[in-house]
Amino acid sequence: MRRAFWNATYDARNRQITIADAQEQAEGKNHQTAYDASGNIVGTVDAKGQSASFVFDARNRRISQTDRLAGVTTWRFDENSNLRHMADADNQATYAPTCWTYDARNLKLTEALPS
Repeated sequence: MRRAFWNATYDARNRQITIADAQEQAEGKNHQTAYDASGNIVGTVDAKGQSASFVFDARNRRISQTDRLAGVTTWRFDENSNLRHMADADNQATYAPTCWTYDARNLKLTEALPS
């Protein structure tokens, strides 16, 4: 059985910013993570150079994600931070519910599935 060893580096706030196994490190490759001032992960790059990016609003809620194929997923929240809508790159929400409603106590009432 082959044992895997990983080497990681951290920033001044003790957040992991790179990680690589022995083979990747020998090839000068690694996985990278970038953070915003609030500590949210805003970008990743894997050892193959494929990247993803993430956007957060002022309340640190993820509102957009761009995957390695440039597909964008978006989320919308109400003033109570309840998820109200999610759409994939085609704005179809093909893999998950698209809309939710909540009562005054922020309990989920309805969930609209993609058609």
